[in-house]
Amino acid sequence: MNSISHAKRLAAIALCWFALHVQGAWAFCVSNDTEFAAAAALAELVPTSIELEQGTYHIDGTAFDGGSHAIRSFQGLSLLGGYTANCASRQIDPANTIVTRSGSSATFSADPVGDLTIEGIAFRGAGSGVYVLWGANPSDNIPDSVNTVIRRNIFAGGGNAADQGLILIWLPPQESQTLSARLVENLVHGNGDGSSSVCDAFSIHGAISLRTYTGASASFTLNNNTVVNNNAGCGVDVTPTANLVAYNNIFYGNTGPDLFTDTQVTALLVDNVIGSHIYGFPVVQIGTLTGDPKLNGTFHPIESPPSPVINSGDNDAPGGLPANDLDGSPRVVGSTVDRGVYESNVDDAFILSVTNTNDSGAGSLREAITSANSNGGFNIIEFAIGSGCGPHVITLNSALPTIKASVLINGYTQTGSAENDLDVGFDAVFCIVLDGGTHSVNNGFTVPASAANGVALTVEGIAFSGFTNAAINLQGGGGHVIEGVRIGGSTSGGALDPVGFGVDVGSGVSGVTIGGSDNHSRNVIGDATHNGILVEGSGGGLGPAHDNQIINNLIGLGWNTNTGHFTNLGITLDALLIHGRNNTISGNQFGFGVTATGLFTTDAHDNTVSGNYFGVSSLGDDIGNTEGVHIGQDAHDNALNGNTIARNGFGIIIGSGQHNLISANIMHDNGCGIELGSDCVTPNDNDSTPPAGDPANRLQNFPVLTGAVGGHTKGVVSGTLTSTPGDYRIELFVSHACDASGYGEGETYLGHTTITLPNLTVNGQTTVSFSKSVQSFYLQIPGEVITATATAQAAGVANDTSEFSACFPYTDDTIFANGYEQTLF
Repeated sequence: MNSISHAKRLAAIALCWFALHVQGAWAFCVSNDTEFAAAAALAELVPTSIELEQGTYHIDGTAFDGGSHAIRSFQGLSLLGGYTANCASRQIDPANTIVTRSGSSATFSADPVGDLTIEGIAFRGAGSGVYVLWGANPSDNIPDSVNTVIRRNIFAGGGNAADQGLILIWLPPQESQTLSARLVENLVHGNGDGSSSVCDAFSIHGAISLRTYTGASASFTLNNNTVVNNNAGCGVDVTPTANLVAYNNIFYGNTGPDLFTDTQVTALLVDNVIGSHIYGFPVVQIGTLTGDPKLNGTFHPIESPPSPVINSGDNDAPGGLPANDLDGSPRVVGSTVDRGVYESNVDDAFILSVTNTNDSGAGSLREAITSANSNGGFNIIEFAIGSGCGPHVITLNSALPTIKASVLINGYTQTGSAENDLDVGFDAVFCIVLDGGTHSVNNGFTVPASAANGVALTVEGIAFSGFTNAAINLQGGGGHVIEGVRIGGSTSGGALDPVGFGVDVGSGVSGVTIGGSDNHSRNVIGDATHNGILVEGSGGGLGPAHDNQIINNLIGLGWNTNTGHFTNLGITLDALLIHGRNNTISGNQFGFGVTATGLFTTDAHDNTVSGNYFGVSSLGDDIGNTEGVHIGQDAHDNALNGNTIARNGFGIIIGSGQHNLISANIMHDNGCGIELGSDCVTPNDNDSTPPAGDPANRLQNFPVLTGAVGGHTKGVVSGTLTSTPGDYRIELFVSHACDASGYGEGETYLGHTTITLPNLTVNGQTTVSFSKSVQSFYLQIPGEVITATATAQAAGVANDTSEFSACFPYTDDTIFANGYEQTLF
C-alpha cells in the first residue's frame, strides 16, 4: 500500500476528475521526500506533473522504487526539476535538483501509460539509473502513439555492476502502437564497474539502452547528448526494430563499443563523435568524428587548443536546438553549435553590431547586412541601441539588402529583451521592431532564390510590422531557423501593423525550422492579410518546398500575460497554407477566425500533422475557425494524427485526394467532424466503384455500429464494415454527444482493432463483423455515445480514412451481486 490511504485515494480520484476536466492533468509542487512519495502515488491514478523544488529527493519506498516494488503504472507523467520555493520560478540546471537512493538496490522505475517527460534532474547512484518499461503491466491501456522527452538531465551511476544510466523499453500490447522518444542534452557518465563487457541484441548493458520488442515501432532522436566514461558494457545500444536519428552527440571512452545498433535498426547519424561502434545494419553517417573529443574533468570542451567538437555541430537538428546548454549558458556561440551537452565560449563568427535605428549608414541594420554579405562565411548581427529596451523601431524607407551569406540576426541581444519561458503561452519581451514604414516595403528579411544552398538565415528576438508581402521571405538557401519572433499584435505597448504573409517558404527550399521544441523557440504569427505561413509548391520548376519543420508556434493567436489566456490575432486567409511535401507540422496552436487552418493543395503530399490544436487551445479557450483542417486539390498521402480539433465549423474536410490518414485525433463540438467531399455525411456506397476523378479518400465507407455495452469503465463495442477486400483499422471513440446530423466525432480515443475483409465479394465488396473491448473513465458518464472510423491498409488504398460512423449510445449494464459490481458482457 502506498503512502496515500484508501480513503485518500478515493478523495484524490474525485478531485482529479475535476482537475482533468478543467486542465487535463494535475500538478504538484514538491519540496520534500514525503510530498515526493505522495505525488508519485497520485501519478498512478491520473496524469500528473511533479514539479520538484531545488534539493535532493530519495526514491526509497515511493512508487518509483524499483528495488522493493513491482514496476508501477503511471497515467502520464512529467517529472520536472529546478523550481524555486513554492514553484514560483524555475532554473533548469540538473545540478540543483537531485534524485537518488538511500538503499543499495533501489532503481527509479516507471511503467507510463502514455506520454513521459523528465527534465532538469540529476539521477545519482540510483541503481540502474532510470528504468522505463511501457507495457510492464497487462492492464495498461497504452495509446497508439506515445511521446517521450528526456531533456537536460544527468545520469551518473554509483559503481555497481548493474548500474546503467537510462533504459527505455517499448513493449506495447499491439505491434501497431508507436513510441517517439527525444533525448536532448543529457550527460551520462560513470555508470557500471566494468565487470560486464557484453553489448548485444539480447543483453541490456548500455549506459543508455533503447529497446523495442514484439515487432512494435519506435523512433529515438538523440540531440547534443554526452555519453562518456561508462563501464556498463557499451555506451549506447539500440535494439531491435527501431529508427535512430542522432545529431551532435559525443559517444566516447565507454567500455565496449560507444554505439551499438542491432541488425534491424535504421540510423541517421549527423555530426557526432563516435569513438567505436558496431552497426548491424548499414547506417547513413555525415560528419562523424572518431578521435578524442578533448573534454575537461567536468565534460566541457577544452578551448585551448580547441576541442574538435567546438563549432562543428549541425544547427538543423530535428526539433530545433535548445536555448541553453546543460549548465544554462547560451547554446550556440559562433557559427554552429558545439557537439555534446556543453557549449564553449569560442566564437568563430564575424560579429556585427547595430547601434542605432537609422535606415542606413554606420551602425544601421542595413549596413550590418551589407557587411555580412561582403564577409561571406557566418555572421552574427547583435543589437546595442541606447541603454534600454525602447522598443527601438527601425523604420525602413526601402527594402533591406537580400541575405547572401549565412547570418544570425539576434534581437534578444538588445538590453531589456527576454525570451519566452512559458510552457503554455508567450511572455517574450521584444526591444527591436522592424517596420515597413508606410506600407511601402514588401519584405522584412529576404533570402533570394539565387542564394546558394549553404546560405542560412537565423532570426530571433525581432518583432515585425507593416510589410506588404512577407515579414520573412525565404526563396533560396536552406536550413533557415525562425524562432522567438513576433508577427502581429503588440510589443511593449505599441501595436504592430498587419503584414501580407508572416513567413513565406519558397519553392524548392528545405531544412527550414519555424519554431522549435523548446519554449524559447516558439513564435507568435498573426495579423496577416494572406497566410500566417506559406509553404510553396513547384513554381518555376524548382519543385515544392520540402522537409521543413513548423513546431510549437502560436498561429492566429497571441497571449495576454495579465489574464493568462489567448488573444485574437486573426489571419484573413489560411493560417498555414502548404503546397509542399515531407513537411512536419507539430505542437502548434491555430485559431481565431481562420478560414481553413491547414490547406493542402497541388503538390502537397507526405506531410505529417500531429499534436496540434485547431479551434481550441491547450487551455480550452474557444478559438474556433470556419474550418479546422482542409485538404484539397488532389493532395495525397498526408497524415493527421494525435491532433485536437474542436469548435470549428468543420473539423476536417478532404475535398479531393486519396491516402490521407486521419488517426487518433481528439475531435468534438465541430459542426461536422470529418467530411469527405462536399457532404457532411456521405452515405456508404460501393467502395469498389468510387466516383470518377480523385474522390476524397475514395469515399471510404465508415463502420456501422451495432452494440456498445458494459460496466462503468469497461465494455465491448461491436459493429460491421462493408468495403473491398483487405485489412482495415477500426478506431473507436467516446463522446458526450452526437453532431446535429446524428453522426459523431471522437472526443476520447478508445483504441483500435484490425479486421480483414476476405475475397468473398458481392459486387466487389464484402461485410465483416468486429468487436473490441474498450476501457475509459468516461464510459460511466450518462449519455455518452460511441463512434468509429475505418482506415484501409491494403496496397493501393492504404491510409484512406472514412468519415465518422453514426453514434451508438453506450449502455452501462452494471448490476450488484453480493455487494460486488458485475457486468453482463
